[in-house]
Amino acid sequence: MSHSTAVIINCLSSQSGGALNYVRNVVPRLLDRSSRKCEIHVLASNEQRSKIGLDGLSRISWLNGRPSNPYLRQAWDFVQVRRMVRSLRAGVVFTPYQIGPLLSGVKNVLMLRNMEPFLCSRYEYSWRSSIRNHILMKATARSLVNADRVIAVSSFAAAQAEALGVGVEKIRRVYHGSPDYMVGDAVVEQRALASLGIDGDFILTCGSLLPYRRLEDVVAAYGRLCETISDAPSLVVAGSGNDKRYGAVVAQVVSQSGVRDRIRFLGHVPWDVMGLLYRRSVLVAIATEIEACPNIAIEAMAAGSAIVAADCPPLPEIFGGCALAFKARDVDGLRDAMLRVLNSPVLRTEQQSRARVRANEFCWERCADQTMEALRSW
Repeated sequence: MSHSTAVIINCLSSQSGGALNYVRNVVPRLLDRSSRKCEIHVLASNEQRSKIGLDGLSRISWLNGRPSNPYLRQAWDFVQVRRMVRSLRAGVVFTPYQIGPLLSGVKNVLMLRNMEPFLCSRYEYSWRSSIRNHILMKATARSLVNADRVIAVSSFAAAQAEALGVGVEKIRRVYHGSPDYMVGDAVVEQRALASLGIDGDFILTCGSLLPYRRLEDVVAAYGRLCETISDAPSLVVAGSGNDKRYGAVVAQVVSQSGVRDRIRFLGHVPWDVMGLLYRRSVLVAIATEIEACPNIAIEAMAAGSAIVAADCPPLPEIFGGCALAFKARDVDGLRDAMLRVLNSPVLRTEQQSRARVRANEFCWERCADQTMEALRSW
């Protein structure tokens, strides 16, 4: 980018979970890096305002009237982005998602941040989720191939983009950042845990309740752990989901585990409470098989958790050896990994220390710098 231009960050598709977390952390930093040669402008809807956390920042256009119908939303988003491009004479449009309006006359930048559509055939979803994933897979492939640049959030995601036919010269790998979890007062934290129904030591597993997260493996392994250790810590599950078929699978496994009364489901948990859960858990169990750049992994490291995790990519890439790995779907292997951590305070302390060090490799400031470079270098 050799001359002055405006860059539009299209946040309209950022509605939940990791997408909001990314926007909340990166957009303010990109606005701080705005300059005459690369002036950043943000497009968002008023329905996002309470969730996205960008109030008070300049150069954000808040739009009203975004349709609830997903097909109408796409057309509406296209019209709004095109209108803003024309108004600002923008040269770049960045949509932090893998599908977005691709406009002629500007450079279009997308982000590959969801690997589920490409690998979901391994699992049984409800028919709605299956159809959604199929449509998303086709739309993602078409969008990424036609984009001018693709930001991949891990080497694993970058390899997927290349496999779809995206030229390697168009791909930039940019990891997510690490949260800054502050240690609170021990008494206050204990009261907060008690308010959640948590009393005593606990094992934490978390994330949206979707088939690829393999919560059934964690529950089954926990049941076998309790057969080995009569006073094993309780199991706390943080996260929610709307796939009814998978919900029934989880309910059945919990019922058959023999330790139903020792498993606590919290549902959706606010970000600040998640920091408390990571920090106060005796270990975090991660059995997920599909991720792009998993926030739960980076958050657990930032909180200094002892972690046991499946060996599916990109988890080894993200953890860098600070987590104790087990073979995916090996319930006994997961049980043994948890048992090893619980039985060795020295190992647990070493893991916690390595996790904190590894978390420093993931930085929102660096993420913003690398994203800005991807938006400027043409």
